[in-house]
Amino acid sequence: MTEPAVKAQRVPIKVRQFPPPHLVLWPGHARGSAIWRLRRAYRIAWRRRFGFGDYVRIGIGWLLWPLIGTVLAIRNGLKLGGAVARSGGPSVARQIGQQIHLALWYRIVPRYYYIFELHRPDLRQRAAEYLTRIETKSGIYRALKQRKDRTKVVRINDKVSFSTFFGKNDLRVVPLFAAFRAGLRVGNVGSEDGRLPEGRDLFVKLIEGRGGIGAQLWIAEPYGRYRSSKGGETCTLEELVAQVREASKQGDYLIQPRLTNHPDIVDLTPGALSTVRLLTILNDQGEPEAVNAAFRMAISKTSPVDNFHAGGIAAAVDIATGTLGAATGLGLGGDFRWHETHPLTGAQIRGRKLPSWQEAVALAIAAHRLIAPRVVVGWDIGFLPEGPCLVEGNVGPDADIHQRTELRPIGNARYGELLAWHMERRLGL
Repeated sequence: MTEPAVKAQRVPIKVRQFPPPHLVLWPGHARGSAIWRLRRAYRIAWRRRFGFGDYVRIGIGWLLWPLIGTVLAIRNGLKLGGAVARSGGPSVARQIGQQIHLALWYRIVPRYYYIFELHRPDLRQRAAEYLTRIETKSGIYRALKQRKDRTKVVRINDKVSFSTFFGKNDLRVVPLFAAFRAGLRVGNVGSEDGRLPEGRDLFVKLIEGRGGIGAQLWIAEPYGRYRSSKGGETCTLEELVAQVREASKQGDYLIQPRLTNHPDIVDLTPGALSTVRLLTILNDQGEPEAVNAAFRMAISKTSPVDNFHAGGIAAAVDIATGTLGAATGLGLGGDFRWHETHPLTGAQIRGRKLPSWQEAVALAIAAHRLIAPRVVVGWDIGFLPEGPCLVEGNVGPDADIHQRTELRPIGNARYGELLAWHMERRLGL
C-alpha cells in the first residue's frame, strides 16, 4: 500500500471560476464508476477548503458561465465548424448548439469539442467521462502532491536535477554539457574543466521549460562554427555559450547534445527527436503502472522539438505491444486529419512497432519507483540507437494527448480508476 488515509483531511486545491465546478453530477456519471468517484472526491476536496468568499466567486461563475460558454461556442463554431461540416459532420449551427450543451451540462470548454471530436455521436455520448485540464492540473494533481517531507522530493521538472538524480541511479538519461542560472554557470554540470565538446550538434533549452518553448538546435559546421536551425545565424562555440549565459539572466538554460532517433523509426521525423509520452501512476499496491502512451513526431524540418502543442502530431501507443495507431494533431486550427503515414516523410505510422518497447516501459517504471510516493508522472522517453532514454519528467501530465489520440475518454479507464482511488485515500473517504 502507499500511504494511510487520513480522515477529513483538507488538501490544497484550486477551483477555476470559469467554468464553475459541478455542484451535482449530471447523467453519464454512473454511480460507483471511476469518474463518479473521482468527481465526488474532487467536489469534497474543494468544499472542505472553501470559505464564504470562495462560494461568492463560484456563484458569480455560475451566473456568467452560460453567457461565456455561449460566446466561446459561437467563436469556435465560426472558426472551426466549417471544416467539420464539410467532412460530413453536423452543420455549424448544430455544432454551436452541441458545444453550448456540453459547456453547461458537463463543464467542457468549447474548444475541447474539436480536440476530442465530440461532434461524433459515439464520443459525445461519453462526454462525462473526459478528464479536463482544469480538474487535473489545478485540482487533482495538487491534491495528490507529496507535502510531508519536501526535502526528499526530487524536482523532476528541473532538467538539471532530473538528469543528475536518475543518472546517479544508473538509468539512461540525456547527458548535460552545461547549465546556466542567472548569468552564471552551474559548477557541477558538464566536464570538470568546463569545456564543451566541439564538432557536435547542440540542443539549448530552458531548464524548467514546457512545450518546447525556448528550445533551439545548433548544428555543427566546418571551421568550428554552429548554425541555428531556426534563423540560420552562425557563431562560434564561445559565442554560443556567451549567448546562452546572457539569456539565462531571463530564464535558466542548459546545453545538451543533439540526440538521434533509433534507425527503426528515423523515418518518422524530419529531424527532431521523437519521444513517447508514457504515463505511469502508482496502483493500489504502491507499484508504478504504465497506463497510457502517445508517440510524438515533428512534421516540420525546422522544428527542433516534437511537442504535440507546438504543431507536431502524435499517435496512440498500445501499452502491451508498443504498436502505433494513426497520428493526428491537436485538433485545432481547422486541421482534423488523421495520418496513416507521416505527412512529410511518407513513412508508415499505423501498425508500426516502437523498438525496445518493453525496455522503455521498464525504464519508466524503474524511474517512478525512485520517486515514490509521487503518484503520477508523464515520462518523455526517446528511442536512441543504444536504447530507450529518459528525456524529461512531468509531474502534472496532460491527459489531452491521450484522450485525443486514443479517441476515447480515460476518466473511466485505468488512469481514472487509480486517480479516484488515490483521491479517496487522501481525503479519508
